[in-house]
Amino acid sequence: MKNLQIAVNYKLCINILRNQWKFEGFTESDWNKGIKSTTPSILAQTDIEMPMPKYYRYEKIKAALDNKEIKESNIDKLVYSSLFTRYLFDYINKDK
Repeated sequence: MKNLQIAVNYKLCINILRNQWKFEGFTESDWNKGIKSTTPSILAQTDIEMPMPKYYRYEKIKAALDNKEIKESNIDKLVYSSLFTRYLFDYINKDK
């Protein structure tokens, strides 16, 4: 999609995956070099940076919040997707 990295591709991650297909789970980046920036990835709702945070670190997210590049509601969406999926997984598999 026009050489745009998936983790920052709003059209793919939001318009298609979440809005058109109604996907409610969480998304994670490709490993190691899947995220190359903080704000665009958060705005595209890439929920988890794998395998460890480089751009989703406290100081980078705090700076983006302080600079009004993102809102707390953007972070809330990332956290909700991840926790809700984990809750569903635990709920479905609790008797196994």
